[in-house]
Amino acid sequence: MSESIELRDRKRNARLLTNDSVNLVGLGPIIGYAQEPLLTLDQTCVPLVGILNDIREHVLVALQHTPAEPANGLTYDESAAIRLYTMEWIDADKSLYSILNRTLRTADRDSLKPWYKYLKLFLTALSKIPCEPQQVIWRGVRSNISDEFPTDALVTWWAFSSCTTSLRVLENDLYLGNVGARTLFSIEAFNARNIRYHSFFGDEDEMLMLPGTYMQVQSQFNPASDLYIVHLKQQIPNEMLLEPPFKNAWVDCNISLIESRWYRKKKFLISMGSLVTLAVIVIVTLGCVLGLRRISNTSSSGARQYGVTVAGGHGQGNATNQFDTPYGIFVDDDQTILIAEWGNDRIIQWKMSDTNGEVVAGGHGTGDRLDQLKGPIDVWIDNETDSIIICDRWNYRVVRWSRTNRTSQGKILVENIHCSGIAMDDQRYLYVSETDNSTVWRYEIGDKNGTLVAGGNGAGDGLNQLNTPYYIFVDQQQAVYVSDNSNHRIVKWNKGATTGVVVAGGHGNGDALEQLSLPEGLFVDNMGTLYVSEDGNDRVSRWPKGATQGTIIAGGNGHGGSANQLSRPDDLTLDRYGNLYVVDSGNYRVQRFSIKQT
Repeated sequence: MSESIELRDRKRNARLLTNDSVNLVGLGPIIGYAQEPLLTLDQTCVPLVGILNDIREHVLVALQHTPAEPANGLTYDESAAIRLYTMEWIDADKSLYSILNRTLRTADRDSLKPWYKYLKLFLTALSKIPCEPQQVIWRGVRSNISDEFPTDALVTWWAFSSCTTSLRVLENDLYLGNVGARTLFSIEAFNARNIRYHSFFGDEDEMLMLPGTYMQVQSQFNPASDLYIVHLKQQIPNEMLLEPPFKNAWVDCNISLIESRWYRKKKFLISMGSLVTLAVIVIVTLGCVLGLRRISNTSSSGARQYGVTVAGGHGQGNATNQFDTPYGIFVDDDQTILIAEWGNDRIIQWKMSDTNGEVVAGGHGTGDRLDQLKGPIDVWIDNETDSIIICDRWNYRVVRWSRTNRTSQGKILVENIHCSGIAMDDQRYLYVSETDNSTVWRYEIGDKNGTLVAGGNGAGDGLNQLNTPYYIFVDQQQAVYVSDNSNHRIVKWNKGATTGVVVAGGHGNGDALEQLSLPEGLFVDNMGTLYVSEDGNDRVSRWPKGATQGTIIAGGNGHGGSANQLSRPDDLTLDRYGNLYVVDSGNYRVQRFSIKQT
């Protein structure tokens, strides 16, 4: 599997931020592909083998992560075609979406011919997804290109264009940020498709506009230094720019419905509507400039807590007081914190009140030598042997590093496993989750062959299945709790069980109290109370044993870096005193919360 697939999943949607949002003239319509037969995904990609590196490998990954019964009535291969489009190669410029979009923006339409079979499947899939209601969506460029969009100009975007419904996504430092030259496109669109439920990274709404999207520049303004806003409104073209993939395909949605819903009003009301739209854009944009944050409307009992930074908090970097993509956490009895640092390929230790951490494993660059790590994602302390056990994800292994001898290299415990989480029970059995096969395995220390304890029936949402399991927790009865990430639920597998029991979430992806969104870290206390961090909701929720909904105890105040906010929280744990520790990955810090126990 491509290393960057995981990085894309954890960092940002690069398609929202590109430099290709320019008006190209003189390009012919996109035609010819519709006559191709509708094939399976792997068949459509055969002509692309010489164009895309590792295309077969990425097709396999896309198929493995596609549910048997996708949303919107799509077939398995149709949904997988969208999922493949959203994946990112090690070199982002060589990703399928990047090369396809460059080809779509090339005047030589013959260069599209190797893509015809894939376009047939991909556009057939997109045509089955209902158009979203007319709304303003956003796209950004990290430069000032506003001069290319004079008021009243007609614009055609020839590539697939990814947009977001949430301006707060683009204001994040991973995207446009709040400094430097930036161009924001606010687009009144009527035929965007929300591909969230078919994306490899379904943590946010991604609105996809089709090639040949025809728009008119309504206005542009400059509300702050180096920030330029271009307001576009989608129009119906006078000629076909994109051939439908099949007869009566819903490529341009129901135009008569659009007209009756949005324009069948008196002339002065249309004008007022345009003014209101512009006013909303101005207000929302100024909110971005001034750093306003959306507050979640999901209520919970009790006040949300303010966290204290106990590690990191000095931005992204490789200094010993910084993190780069921190993921797994373990807190020892003396409140020593260990963090698995994906981006720096190291395990770093912070003792209580330290201002700098100490590298205790890895830190010698990315690689597969025994003194190196490659994308460590979780960490555990085995107190009996005074050693650190590490999920060395992209080396496909679990390794042990001694704490006593301060060895400069590790020892391999388990090989050939794409691990995503580790845990150890009271009998010192080691548990390892594996995303590729949607399984959890138990190992006796020293034994290379594990026993399946959860999943093993392919990726899916059945009670005997998992879909992208991440972190795990094992209680005193050897029941395994699994963060079933892509199913937006926590599942408990009792010892010896062949099916799991949903103990939190399982009601789809959302921010209601009975829902979870991309659950990551989890912990179960002695009372059976479950604590869950949610990457998609920027919050930690608590679920008492038997509860049908959770209570928000940290975060949930919008995506940000204040003391009462979280940004893409990853793993979490509780110490022996009941303090909650959250890896606030997007803010490159660890936050500690003093919480009331239930």
